[in-house]
Amino acid sequence: QVRMDQIKGLNAFLSGDLDTAERLTNDALQTVIQIYGPDHLATTEMQQVLATILVAKEEMIEAYDDFDAVRQTVFNYVQHTLADLPVREQAAFLRVQDKRQLDRALSIAFRPGANSIDASFSATWALNTRNLPHELSARSSQIRRLLTKPAEKNAYDQFLAARQRLATIPVGANDPAEQQFRTDEIASQKDIVAKSLKTLSQEVRQQIEQQNSEWIEIETLQKTLAADETLIEIVRMRPLSFSPDKILEEANPKFQPTEEYVAWIVPPRDAGDIKVVRLGDAERIDELVLQVFNEFQRSFLRIGQDGHRNATESALDSCKALSDVVWNPIQQQLATRTKVILSPDGELWRAPWSTLPIGEDRLLLDDFEVRLVVTGRELLRTSKNSLSLSAPLIIADPDYDASDNAIRDALNNVPLSVPRPTEREADPETAPLRATLPHRALRLPGTAREARDVANDVKQMASQDPRVCLQALASEEVFRRSRRPYSVMFSTHGFFVPLTSENATTSSTSVAGEFGDSSDPLLRCRLLLAGCNLKENKDSISDGILLGREIVETDLRGTTLVVLSACETGLGDIADGEGIAGMRQAFQLAGAESVVSRLWSIDDDETAKLMKEFFAGLSAGKTKSAALRQA
Repeated sequence: QVRMDQIKGLNAFLSGDLDTAERLTNDALQTVIQIYGPDHLATTEMQQVLATILVAKEEMIEAYDDFDAVRQTVFNYVQHTLADLPVREQAAFLRVQDKRQLDRALSIAFRPGANSIDASFSATWALNTRNLPHELSARSSQIRRLLTKPAEKNAYDQFLAARQRLATIPVGANDPAEQQFRTDEIASQKDIVAKSLKTLSQEVRQQIEQQNSEWIEIETLQKTLAADETLIEIVRMRPLSFSPDKILEEANPKFQPTEEYVAWIVPPRDAGDIKVVRLGDAERIDELVLQVFNEFQRSFLRIGQDGHRNATESALDSCKALSDVVWNPIQQQLATRTKVILSPDGELWRAPWSTLPIGEDRLLLDDFEVRLVVTGRELLRTSKNSLSLSAPLIIADPDYDASDNAIRDALNNVPLSVPRPTEREADPETAPLRATLPHRALRLPGTAREARDVANDVKQMASQDPRVCLQALASEEVFRRSRRPYSVMFSTHGFFVPLTSENATTSSTSVAGEFGDSSDPLLRCRLLLAGCNLKENKDSISDGILLGREIVETDLRGTTLVVLSACETGLGDIADGEGIAGMRQAFQLAGAESVVSRLWSIDDDETAKLMKEFFAGLSAGKTKSAALRQA
């Protein structure tokens, strides 16, 4: 009967009989709710259809409620049912099963007669969806690192299995015996959850409580913005229609809707309405970003031939078209606010935002302070002021040829917060990554001077002496065994391995294969540290290759700043709707409040000068954005 009502309702909708379509679809929805419950994923498809019909009828209050219920159900499903699955499986659900539902909901911002209420609801839905899989995976990894006893690991696995089962059990049935069976199973699973939690330590229980993000209303976030701040959430999406004729066209398998970049411009509370700006064709914008990126790389190589000024002017000239498309429409909505908190999506993570030209001989950084965040949810991160922080870490000039014994000797007199594991835990996903580098990493002796130049400013900033780790001490182990350092600075090689069709499904001896076969981008971004050149180090805790996944498992809660003075550390794998999954994100997922990284190669001497000026600004009391802008 449910399927019959659904089909009849769809036919009525497509023929323009919206009242009949609403009645039949609502009947089907009520039956599904009776069987599965209002908060079950199985109800979302029917509720989404009903919301779409209500928009077509311009009954927006009811449509908002239904779309909002769908988005919150998906949000809870990802947290409770998918949270402990691999990131790629969570992302696949959002990208394949939920993508069209999300795009349809966000598209209320473009309907005829759209208003500030449409903008507010759609901003909330975008805010609570972006980057969720990586965030949940990071929390799960951090919890598992606290499970030191077999009994705790077993209890945690039982807890997860019971919680996932509770999220999928239908709550109703026509047959009384079947209903009683389901009721008894729900009670049994709840009992398992309660008993499992009692077995876990207090610290693990606290982490589990913190693991579940709360649904955030956009108005709550607006209250955290200062008077001169603006949050800009950019989403790559397919604007969809609510007209029956257009929806029939969109249902055709051959229909390929144009993807666009759309910006939600969120002001502080009582500073005006949220604005939604369609920036344009996503493929065209991606091409502009690629052109800019390539020109910046070429300009670096031409410095010796053309000089700094000419090479710089050539690079900046390439940014004008990109600025016209993506920044000018945004700037028109900022009023007098000059502090921009920007959450890009897709290829726009690679855009050099601060150097976009905005006028005659002026760059964006001349008039605005720009801070990049993975998602606006970061602005509501619980304060970690009560956490004690250890000494700042400065890791530079690694000895890439250091032996395992040399690394251990260097660590002998260094007090570290986390005990050294007896052996690396077996991990089928990271095991293939323990391989010889395709090319030897070359020393960067100039980074030792860079570390010494900033050490005093770091001391003033943190009110304690930094731990400067050079040569054999500049190891993976010294970082992973540190807990909550005040700040961290890496001066070394860093890069990521792009996912290709070849290395997505197979591990081989090719360059890509050397880094494993996982599609998880946090396994394909890395920093090279002491010992990475030596094959014999590959089974040790300090193999010299620090992966994004390993960074996520490190406790950086409360760490105020991470600086990545390394090649390509700002890059990562681009996944539409998920933002960038690279080094920057790995540190933020581990708890770091701010990350400074670079997108392309820069002369070592210029990098050293920039870092010195940046830390000097911080030690003088400037904000991170202001200090970087001045530097």
